Formats: sequence, structure tokens, C-alpha cells
Amino acid sequence: MIDFSSFFNILVRGIFTSLFVIFPILLHNTYMTRGLIYVLFSFIITFIYSDFYSALLHIVFDNENIHIPFSSVIDNILKNIANGFHQHHLKPLNIYTNPLSELLFDMEYVGIAFLLFGCIFGNLYFFILILCFVQLGQMAHRNSHTPLSQKSKIIYFFEKYNFIISTEYHHIHHTTYDRNFAVLCGTMDPVLNYLYKNIKNPCFFQILGVILFPIHGFICSYLTDILLYLVKLLFSFIS
Repeated sequence: MIDFSSFFNILVRGIFTSLFVIFPILLHNTYMTRGLIYVLFSFIITFIYSDFYSALLHIVFDNENIHIPFSSVIDNILKNIANGFHQHHLKPLNIYTNPLSELLFDMEYVGIAFLLFGCIFGNLYFFILILCFVQLGQMAHRNSHTPLSQKSKIIYFFEKYNFIISTEYHHIHHTTYDRNFAVLCGTMDPVLNYLYKNIKNPCFFQILGVILFPIHGFICSYLTDILLYLVKLLFSFIS
């Protein structure tokens, strides 16, 4: 008898893994059609945006009273995710001691959603690029809970220059639970820290998270075009 549950899980993981296989093709096509500068700017914009959204989601799921009234299925899914965040606060070292594969495949359903939205809106390149930085954020978060003796010099270099969050930086969140929500590099934490301090209604962050989720690709594409335009404008004034 076919175990449809196992088959479905294998199918989802297969699709999720394939996204990282096709990304080099999308990257090459973007480079050929838009140029190297556009690709570099897209990486910068998406990296910063991913840091922002990681902090936003952290705020949303740190709220144990999260509730979606219009769908019990979605409500249960989000409550399970929120429970995972709370368990992490109770046992923060589990993210380091648990298998790495378990951590990386945490985002498999997010990857499927990104694939759907990317195909619908025609900006799959940006959705998968965001997914790559989401996975990097997962690794950076895990690294922030890794014993100092287990870290390499290259990791210390990335931490020193704020490419990823450091143990000391993330420890502040696990001390106060009201700041430093980002799990990638922390660049956007000042913005989210300010919003969290001054906006007391958690629904604001939930609604913002829902609104932004399906338009990640559009936002990053639009901001990349703006950045490219501003740089070209600057060089036209200089020359």
C-alpha cells in the first residue's frame, strides 16, 4: 500500500531542492539580459530586504497569541510555527544540536509558495534569490548559537563585518525578547526595533507580513530598478 504522506513529503522536498538547482540558470539569464551591475544590485537589495522580513516574521511568531480568524487551517499552521519559536526560546541550543538538514528543510513549504508566486508574477529569480538568503539566515541563526570553540576564522570575519549576526548580537534578543529580531545580518533591526517599541498592536505586524509575502519579488525587483536608476543618474551628473 502506498504511503501517500511519505510520497508527498518526498515530492515537496524534491521540488524545494530543485529550486536551488535552477537558480544558476535564472542567475545566468538575468546577467545576460540585465547585466552584471543589475545582478550585483539585486543581491544587495534582496539581502537587505531578507534581513528586514526575517525580523518581521520573528516579531509575528514571537507572539504566542497569533490568531487568524478566517481560516482554522492557516491558524493551526501559524500556531505550530509560533510554537516552534517559543520552543527555541526555551531551548535555544537545539538549533545547533539538531541535524542541519532539519533546519534547512524547515523552509520547504515557503519555497513551494515562492515557486508559485514567482511563476504567477513572473519574477521567479527574485523569489529564489530571497529563498537563498532565507537559508543563509537559517545558517546565520544556527551559527549564533554555535559554541565559540566550534567557529572558524572565516565565520568570525563575517560576524565582525556584519555579514551575519554574531553570538553576542543575537544573545541580546534572547535576553530581552524585545529587540534584535533579525536572523541574517541585523542591518534592518533598528527599523523593526523602533516599530516594535512604538506599535503595540501585534495585528499590524501580522497584516504587514501577509501583505508583503506574495509580492517579495516585485518589491526587490522594483527597488533594484530604483537603485540602478539612481546610480546611473549620479554618474550622469558626475560626467
